Amino acid sequence: MGAGNHVSLFGNLTRDPELRMTKNSKCVVSFSIAVNDWKDTFFMQCEAWGKQAESINEYCIKGSPILVEGALKKNEFSMKDGTKVDSFKVWVSSFKFAGKAEGKKKENSGEAYDPNEKAEDQVAEEKKDKEKFEGEMKKDNFYKPGEEDEPDVPF
Repeated sequence: MGAGNHVSLFGNLTRDPELRMTKNSKCVVSFSIAVNDWKDTFFMQCEAWGKQAESINEYCIKGSPILVEGALKKNEFSMKDGTKVDSFKVWVSSFKFAGKAEGKKKENSGEAYDPNEKAEDQVAEEKKDKEKFEGEMKKDNFYKPGEEDEPDVPF
């Protein structure tokens, strides 16, 4: 299997997305996210195209949590003093709204869109799975402290 260039980052938008159109009338949106690591926070520039660009621009605002996946692209440039600098950005191949999205208002209807709102069938399926899990947990096959027959522990 060959090496790949794939990243997944979860963070919050540091500013509102900026939508632009190319000369060929293709949508591109640029935004940056703050990603919290164990000790540090780092900032990553991101770029999405087409329908994804339109969705991100329409439903995300500064502070919106988002999960992005894509490839790192390197950009080389020179500073005024001649020093060469590398910068990186994520070319987004997929994304998911994470957490409660604020949602910008649709211009036509005036209704706020919540991309995390679940469809009724999805809620019913999750309820069924939860009931199945709880049923398995109710089966009295777990060791309880104080029982006479303690389980054999292999270590």
